[in-house]
Amino acid sequence: MIAWRAMTSRTTEVVVCGAGIAGIATAYHLTRQGVTDVVLVDERPPLSLTSDKSTECYRNWWPGPGDAMVAAMNRSIDLLEEQARETGNVFRLNRRGYLFATADPTRVARLIAAAEEAEALGAGRARVHATASSEYRPAPLDGFENQPAGADVVTDAALIHRHFPYLADDTAAVLHARRCGWFSGQQLGMYMLERARDKGVRFVPGRVERIATSGGRVSGVTVNGTTLDTPRVVNAAGPFLARVGRMLGVELPVYCEGHTKIAFADTLGAMPREAPLLIWTDPVRVAWTEDERAALAASRPDVLGELPAGVHGRPEGGADSPIVLLLWTYDLDPVEPVFPMSFDPAYAELVIRGMARMLPAFARYADRLPRAVVDGGYYTKTRENRFLAGPLPVEGAYVCGALGGYGLMASNVAGELVASHVRGENTNATSRRTSRGWGPAVRGENTNGASRRTSRGWGPAVRGEKKHGDDQGAASVRRGVESPRCRRDHDVHGRRLRVRDDRRQGGLRHALRRTRARARGVRTCLQDVPGRALRECVPLRGGRSGAFRVGVYRHDGRRQEARGQRLRRLHVRQRQDREEGFVLQEPLRMSDRTVPTRTVKIVVTPGSGAGAARQVARRLSRLLGRHRWQADVESFNDLESLRRWATTCAPEFSHLVCIGGDATQSAAAIAAIRCDAAFVPVPAGFGNIFATVFGHPARAKAVITLLERGERRRVDVGVVGDELFLSHRSYGLLEHVQQVAERGRRQPKKRVLRYLWYWSVGRRFLFGSRLAGFQVTVDGAAVADDAVLVTVANVETYRGFLSLTPTASPIDGMFDVFVIPRVGKLRLAWRLFSLLLQLPGRWQRVRLYRGRDVTVTTPRRREVLHTRRRVLPLLVPPGALEALRARTPTDDDPPISTPAERAS
Repeated sequence: MIAWRAMTSRTTEVVVCGAGIAGIATAYHLTRQGVTDVVLVDERPPLSLTSDKSTECYRNWWPGPGDAMVAAMNRSIDLLEEQARETGNVFRLNRRGYLFATADPTRVARLIAAAEEAEALGAGRARVHATASSEYRPAPLDGFENQPAGADVVTDAALIHRHFPYLADDTAAVLHARRCGWFSGQQLGMYMLERARDKGVRFVPGRVERIATSGGRVSGVTVNGTTLDTPRVVNAAGPFLARVGRMLGVELPVYCEGHTKIAFADTLGAMPREAPLLIWTDPVRVAWTEDERAALAASRPDVLGELPAGVHGRPEGGADSPIVLLLWTYDLDPVEPVFPMSFDPAYAELVIRGMARMLPAFARYADRLPRAVVDGGYYTKTRENRFLAGPLPVEGAYVCGALGGYGLMASNVAGELVASHVRGENTNATSRRTSRGWGPAVRGENTNGASRRTSRGWGPAVRGEKKHGDDQGAASVRRGVESPRCRRDHDVHGRRLRVRDDRRQGGLRHALRRTRARARGVRTCLQDVPGRALRECVPLRGGRSGAFRVGVYRHDGRRQEARGQRLRRLHVRQRQDREEGFVLQEPLRMSDRTVPTRTVKIVVTPGSGAGAARQVARRLSRLLGRHRWQADVESFNDLESLRRWATTCAPEFSHLVCIGGDATQSAAAIAAIRCDAAFVPVPAGFGNIFATVFGHPARAKAVITLLERGERRRVDVGVVGDELFLSHRSYGLLEHVQQVAERGRRQPKKRVLRYLWYWSVGRRFLFGSRLAGFQVTVDGAAVADDAVLVTVANVETYRGFLSLTPTASPIDGMFDVFVIPRVGKLRLAWRLFSLLLQLPGRWQRVRLYRGRDVTVTTPRRREVLHTRRRVLPLLVPPGALEALRARTPTDDDPPISTPAERAS
C-alpha cells in the first residue's frame, strides 16, 4: 500500500494533471532530477482509467520516416531494463519479441525490406534465415539479458515449422523483431509511484476544474473548489488531454480511437505458453459456415468479406496460466472518450475466428466459444502518431501525452523529457545524442529555439522540427509513424471495417433486432429483452415437432420447454458485469444451448457454521426464486468431494454462491475460475477471513442485494501444488490450531468463547510439543533459515483478532509473508499476545516480506506457493475494491521489505 502524505500546504512547485502511466512517469522522473515538490491530481485511483487496459507490450520496431521514434524507444527500453535490474525484475520484463507472419509469398520481400529498414533506423541488425540449417535463436520465456536485438526473417518452411509448429501450415515467412516483449504495466506503474512518493510526491484525489494564468503564465490549479498555487502544470490527462489543454487556451491536435481486447482461459491450449506476441500481416476472411453466412447476410454483411490485417495476441501470466490476450483493431473512427465504454458484441468471436487463420487450433472454439472478458480504453493520438512531450505556449505549462498505443513502453522517455524541460535543461539541437539515445526531433524542440504559436494553438516548441510544406507553417515531430496493429495495417491493406451501430450501444443486438434468420428450417427472431441489464433472454419462435427438447427462457425469465428438432440459432449474449470497465461477453456464435445470466449455483458444506450454512442455503434458494433467479443447491459432505466437483463441473451457471468458511470457499473457487462464473462467498460460522475483507454479507436478503447490485471484479488467488487458497497459508502453531478447528468442529458458538478456545488449543500445542523450524524463500532470496511461525497471506489474516499481515491485498499480485524467527516458547507466546493486544513495538521482533513466489521448507515437506493474478471473478459490494485500494497505511503498520531491498 502507498502511504500518501497529507497536504499541509496549498503551494507546490509542479502539479501533474493525470495519474495514469504518463503522469506517474513524469512525477517519477521529476524526482529523479531533483524536483520533489510535486502534486499528482486525478479524480480516479492511479493507473485505473486506461493504463490498466493496455496489452503491456513494448518494442523498438518503428518505421520511418526518420529514426526519431526508434531512438526514443531505445532510450525508453534502456530505462525499463535499468528499472528491472534495480527491482529484481518485479514487473516481469521479458524479451519474447514480436512475430510477424504471412502466408502470401509476395510479402516475403516486404518483410526482408522492413528488417533492413529497421536496421538502418537503429533497431538492430537484420538477419535472414533461408535454409533449414540456419542458426536461428528462439527467445527464452523469461528475462531480457544477453538477448539479440534487430530482427530475424525466417523464410524456410522447415525452420518455421521446427520453431513455430503451431502456425498455419501455409505460413510463407515470419519476421521476429527481437528488442520487443511485454511486462506488467501495473507493477511498473506502482514501482514508479512508490519511488516518487518516497521522494515527496503527493496525490490529491479530485477533478481539475480550472487552470489559472496570470500575465501569460500559469499561476494555479483548482481541484474540487480548492486552488493549489503553482508556477508549473503538466497536462498528462490521457484521453482528456485536449479538454485540459483548453483550460490553458491551447488546442492540442489530438483525437481518440477506441481500443478493445479480450482475455479468456485457453483451455484447449491453442496458443503455446512460450509464444511471442503473434501478429498476422495478411487480410483475413472469417471461416463462417453456410448457415452463419446466410444469417449474417442481411444483418452484418461487413463481417463476411475480407477484413483488415493485424489480428494479434499473446499468452498472459506464467507458464501455469491458461489466459491469452487477443486483439484486432478494425474500427478506427475518431470518437469522444466516454466512460464506461461500450463494445461491439461481435468483437470476441471475430477476434477468435480471425486468430484461427494464424493459429488453426483456435478454430476448435467455433462450436463452443469461451467466455471472454472484453475490456478496453482509448488511444489518444496525433495524426502522425508521434507523442507530445514538452512545453506549451503558455509559460509554465507542459504536455505529456498522445501516447496512443504505446503509453507504457514510451512513458519513461516521455516523462524524462518533460522533466528535463521543467528543470530548464538545454534541449535544443545541440543536445548530446548516443546510438541508443534520443535527439531534438524526439524531444520536441525547435532547432532555432524560437517558440511560435500557430492558428492551431501550439508551435515548434511543442511539435518539434519544422516540416516544410505544412499549410500552417508549423513544425511536427509526428511524422507518419503508425502502430503496426492499428492505422498502418489499415492503410497498407486499404480496407476499413465499420460497425453498423448508429446508436453505439450494443451493436449487433440492435442491428439484428426484428430481423429473421432461417437456420435448418427453423425460424428464429432476436429481440431486445426488457428489464434488468443483467437479464438475458433469447426468445425462440417456430420450429417443427420432434424428439429433441430445447430449453428457452421467456421475457419474464422463467424457463419453458419447446419441442423441435436440433436447433442451431444465431444469438448474441452480452452481460454487463460492472467490473472496472470490463464487459463479460459471450458473443456472436452458433450453439445448441444457452446458459442464462441469472442462474445461480449454491454450494454448501453442512458442517460450516455448526449447521447454519445449510439453513442459509435453503432461505437463499427461496428468495432467489421470488426474485426470478434460477437457483440450484448442492451439498457436499467433505472438502474432497467439493474439490472433485469443482474440477469437473459443467459451466451451467452464471453465479456461484459458496456458503462456508475459507477452506470451503477456496475449494469452490476453482469452479468459478474454470467456468468464469461470478463468485459470491457467503461467510458462515467463525473465521471467514476472505469474505470479511470485502464485506460480503452473511444474511440471505443481503446476498440477493449483492447479486442484483454487486460489481464483478477480478482478484488474486494463491496456489500451492494442486491446491488453491484465497486467504492464507500458515505453518507452525497457527497451522496446528487451524487443523484442530477443522477436524473437531466442536468449538463454542459465542465469539468470545471461541477466541478463548483457540488460545487454549494454541497453549497446549505450544507447551506440549517441540517447535519446528522452517526455511523461507521469497522470490528466490532466502529470508529465514529457522523460523518458528510463518504465514503466507493473500489478504489480511485474522482481521480484528490477530492481524499478522495488515497490508496484504488480493489485488496487487503479491503475497505478504509474516515470519517470526527462532525464539523460545515464552517469547513466541508474548509476541503473539502483543500482536493480539496491538501493543506498541509489536512489529520490532517479527519480519514481513512481499513477493510473488514463496517457498517454505518444513521438516516433512517443501511447499512452493505462487500468486495467480486476477484470475478469480469475484462479485463484491459496490465500492469494496476502491475502498481497499484507497486504504491509507498508518504509522502503526509494519515495515515490509522485498527480497531486492533485503539484498541491497
